[in-house]
Formats: sequence, C-alpha cells, structure tokens
Amino acid sequence: MKRKWLAIALSMVMAVGMLSGCGNDKPAASTAPASGGGDEPAPAETVETIPDGGGKTLNVWSWDASLQDRMEKYYPELKDGKIGEVKVNFVIQSDNDKINYQKKLDEAIEAQKGGSASEGDIVDLFAAENDFVGKYAMKARDAAYTFEQIGITSDDLANTAPNAIGPATDEDGKVRGINLEGNASGLIFKKSIAKDALGTDDPAEVQAMVSSWDGMKEVGEKLKAKGYFLHQTPDDMQRPFIMSDTTAFGENETLVATPGMNDWITYAKDCCDKGYVAVPGATMWSDEYMAGYGKKGKTFCYSFANWFNGWPMPGNADDAKGDWCIIQGPQAFSWGGTFLFAANGTDNSDLCKQVIMGLGIDEKNLETWAKDGNYTSNKNVNAKFAGKPAESGFFSNEDFFGTLDELAAADTTQGGRSAYDSQCVESVWPIIADYFTGKETDLNACIGKWQDEVIKTWANLSKG
Repeated sequence: MKRKWLAIALSMVMAVGMLSGCGNDKPAASTAPASGGGDEPAPAETVETIPDGGGKTLNVWSWDASLQDRMEKYYPELKDGKIGEVKVNFVIQSDNDKINYQKKLDEAIEAQKGGSASEGDIVDLFAAENDFVGKYAMKARDAAYTFEQIGITSDDLANTAPNAIGPATDEDGKVRGINLEGNASGLIFKKSIAKDALGTDDPAEVQAMVSSWDGMKEVGEKLKAKGYFLHQTPDDMQRPFIMSDTTAFGENETLVATPGMNDWITYAKDCCDKGYVAVPGATMWSDEYMAGYGKKGKTFCYSFANWFNGWPMPGNADDAKGDWCIIQGPQAFSWGGTFLFAANGTDNSDLCKQVIMGLGIDEKNLETWAKDGNYTSNKNVNAKFAGKPAESGFFSNEDFFGTLDELAAADTTQGGRSAYDSQCVESVWPIIADYFTGKETDLNACIGKWQDEVIKTWANLSKG
C-alpha cells in the first residue's frame, strides 16, 4: 500500500476524531527472525507479542453471515458453537449495510482500546471488505494488531498471494489482515456471442481485442451491428477504473470525483450514447443487471471476480453454463473479498491467531475450501487444483485455478485507500444513472448530489 494514501487517510481519520491511544498494558516481548538482504543473515528483530487474556467468548464481527457460514463449514475446530472451551459469538451488526457496520465497529474498538468495554462486548475478530480494508490496516488508527503481534510470521505467509495481504498492510509494511477468498478479478465474455459477432471465441484472440478501453468500444460497435450489447449496465465496468485509481477519495478532506471515477463516467456515458449498454439506467445487482447472464441474454461481457462462482452466477446463469470464459480484459484489478483482522484489545489473541491461520493460511483447511471450487490466497493450494475446470461448470476455461492465479498476479491495484471508499463507490451508482440515461444532462449536478449523499455520512468533508 502506498504510504501517501495512508497519510491522507490519517488526516481524514483525525478530522472525525476517531484516533485514540492504545489502552492495553505493555505486551510481553519475544523474538522472530527479520528478513534481510546480502549474504549475511539479518540480525534478529524484537517483536512484541500480545499476551492472551483468557477470554471466555470469541466475538467475531461481520456485516453479513458469510464469515459465520465459512467458519461453521470450513473451520473444523469450531464444534457446537465452541472452539475448545471458548464460546464463539457471531456479531452480525447489519444486513449487508457496510456503512452502519463500520460505525458500530469503530465505536466498539475505540471503547475497548480505552478500556471501557466489558468482556462480553469485546471485539476479537472482525471482517473488512476490500473497499474499506485500508481503513482498518492503518497503524495510525491501530484498530487491529499486526500479525507479528499475535505470532503470525513472514514464514507463515510465504505462500500467500501478495494481493491477499497488500491492501491490509500498514504504513510500516506490517501485515494486519488477510483476504480469505484469494481475490482475482477480470472479465468474462459469452463465447456464443463472440463467435457470432467477432468471428472467434478463442480467449487469446478475444483478449487481444479488448485489451484496452478503446478496443472495448471497437468490439461494442461490432456487437451492436449484430444486435448484441457490450455491457448490461454502465455500473458494470466501474470497478476496474476505481480500483486502479491513483487518487484517494476525500484528499485533504475535500470530496471530488477522482480521475478514475471521471474516466469511468466518460467511458460509460460514451457506451450508453452509442447503444453498447443494454440497460443504461440500471444499477449493479438489480434484476436488470442479472438478466444478461442467462442463455437469452444479449450481453457480451461482465466484470468478474472469483467469488462470482458462488454468487451471482448460480441461479442466474444456470442455462448458460460453459458459455462464459474468463480473461483479463482491459485492466487488471481487484474486487471485493473478506479480510480478517484481530482487533486491538482482544482478550483472545491466541485464538485469533488460530482462526486466522485456519481460515486464511493453513493449507489443509484451505484444500477443503478449494475442493468445493473456491479459489484461495495460497499458492501451494491453488497449484494442487490447477489444470481443471471450475466445479460450478459456468466457465469454459480448462484451468480455472491457473487462470485466476494469472489474474491475481497481474493485479497491482490497491483499493480501500481511505475511510470513504465504500460510501463513495456505492453512493454513486444510483445517482449517476440519470446522467447515463440522459434524464440529467448536467454531470456537475449529478456529482453535487453524490457529494451531498456522501457528506451525510462524513460531515467533515467539504465539496471541492
């Protein structure tokens, strides 16, 4: 993660009064080897580890039930609601309302850092999505312990993909969280449409055609001539632009459309005006968005993330299995994924380590996850499942895990660079839709409405 963005995010966090000192006693010290260069081994570096507090309950926070489902099915040490003698309590703070979830999580962590949280209210483990993972990785915020502090070493992470820990790395390069799903993103295209409109469904040849945004629009013109669409909704290509942006939302506490956001709006508007978009006014995850997945769908491509294998394709693309093919598309990027952190102030640091290791690092456990067709963040585990198609049958790629490995390796984006990312990205979808349909011709007016919506949550921001 670039330190510039962390410094920016720190200034924003300070503005809303969310920083406080650590309320824990000084932890015990242990030693762990430090990495070094040259022929001589680097001297040992003293690493402070957090003593376990012997908590009777492990509170696991998330914004929905997906982490609970994952633990109950893929963490064998969890039996009858307990890990050993410790009760596991899943705290679902909202029904997929990630803004409200962050507010409640921030309040709870600050309370326990200040020593005012009762044992039953202590946050032990918590989840963060890619949109706001950087917020919780900040050293300045100190919401989560570093992995070193809970005893997870660089050797433990040796086979973890860089993009699974990069967004959760702090200003000093210390890892504080890990992506449990091995994030890999790209583009999926419908082979039957490619064959008819482009004359080929070969993934290498199609990739060459869509390797740039200008190339995408050239393909859009060919598709239009055959009665097809390039995109289902204008929102669908937002993520590659936003996640590869070099500017964070809310720089210097001023909210403006970032270069990536502006580039996406320009591209999407042009595609809408030229007739390359099936439903210009529809937003992502709506019924109109889902309609293009099936056999009757006339849309050529969708942005893709490896978790599409479990949702949203099941139930929406069942009659088009094998007709979808995964490629990189015009921009490597990263989208979504659940990161797991050990909260500052946990009284179950040993158990936090065990769960993070079990869900995100332990190869035996991850193999169980991968056997069900789920991509992982572990290179060794992925290699064992390479050379085979996806269990779901949705994709024609002969090497599902190998293809995802290539996408993950190409990803150099960061995402989650400020406390505002989640709100900024999700709020813009419905508002800018009026501009794409032509209902609103003044883009600045739409941007103004977007700013007003974000500032409802972040009153410290001002319009730029």
